[in-house]
Amino acid sequence: LMLAEPMSLERLRRVVDKRFLAYSRFRQKAVDTASGAWWQDDADFDLDWHVRPAALPGRGNGRGVRGETAEKRALERFVSQMASTPLDKGKPLWQFHLVERYRGGSALIARIHHCYADGIALVQVLLSLTDTARDPGKDKNLARAWLKQDGAEVARRVGAVERYTKLGGRMLGKGMEMVQDPTLAA
Repeated sequence: LMLAEPMSLERLRRVVDKRFLAYSRFRQKAVDTASGAWWQDDADFDLDWHVRPAALPGRGNGRGVRGETAEKRALERFVSQMASTPLDKGKPLWQFHLVERYRGGSALIARIHHCYADGIALVQVLLSLTDTARDPGKDKNLARAWLKQDGAEVARRVGAVERYTKLGGRMLGKGMEMVQDPTLAA
């Protein structure tokens, strides 16, 4: 994401904490074992590990056409490096890297594993980090405000996935009880 105005790391952390983490799934890590896969709350969740500063090497002063081109290439190299670096499976599988000074504003690189949602839903979750106006108002429900009706529908579906996952877990538990004691099936 290219931001027209500079953003500080502290401000980004506040936005991620308030808006991104409003979706409880992003505080969870995927656990995959021989007996199955499930979501588990990360007891050691650390926002500072997930929202990190980044610097572009060799970008110079960024002035003029050559400077902007070099800066863009440096950002592209950094994004390529991040795309080919695996996320830590012992933590929730996402990170934000903020380049605080990029072309007069900032650049934000989001790394989110596809296990959290499909591409369209993730794009819309990312849009929930942004506002359509400079001053959005204090009491707005930001998790559903970003794309008006379309966004509310996606937020509803993302919440439904969480509910269905919990229901599936309960059904699996009951099924395991019936396997252990077949008389329960009656």
